[in-house]
Amino acid sequence: MKRCTNCGAEKPLDAFHRRADSGDGHRANCKTCRVSESHANYECNGERIRLRSGEWFKGNRERALAARHAYYLANREKAAAQGKVWRDANPERYRARNNAYQRTHPQYRRNHEARIRAAKGVAISPLRPSDWREIQDSYCGLCVYCGTQTETTTADHVVPLKGGGAHTTENVVPACFPCNQSKGARSLLFWLARRRLD
Repeated sequence: MKRCTNCGAEKPLDAFHRRADSGDGHRANCKTCRVSESHANYECNGERIRLRSGEWFKGNRERALAARHAYYLANREKAAAQGKVWRDANPERYRARNNAYQRTHPQYRRNHEARIRAAKGVAISPLRPSDWREIQDSYCGLCVYCGTQTETTTADHVVPLKGGGAHTTENVVPACFPCNQSKGARSLLFWLARRRLD
């Protein structure tokens, strides 16, 4: 048990944040008081904090995205629950954000449509040569991963065949040979995270 220096309440140690340089390894004030202080500080200095955070993110984009992805992989259920709460509270913003993402990521739109069709029990057709030409044309000959324009793009499976993906219009995107070789049979999220760290 430990007494909080702010509210004076006696609480168990797990009610205090850790602090390595403290005698007992925990902060002097409890988590509840710390959260209240943080909220009060943000109310007073929100604009300055947002500017400072934005500047830090611009200078450390790759590091921040890698850390965010690592957190997501370690806390998928918690992240999904938080995402659902936000989507339910902000349906208009979610719809606008989702539509904007689909406009800039056609392969996401195709995969999303495939999931909807699969949920409704509609059959998904295998990829035909004409479908592949249409996919290439929709990307203007660009690699979907790095944006390089090449004379010959290769067909990459977003969800690898070894991972249960299908050779369908919803799962095939054009990629340059280096990106396709680098990704191999890895999952897309894992490969992108590794590429950011390299």
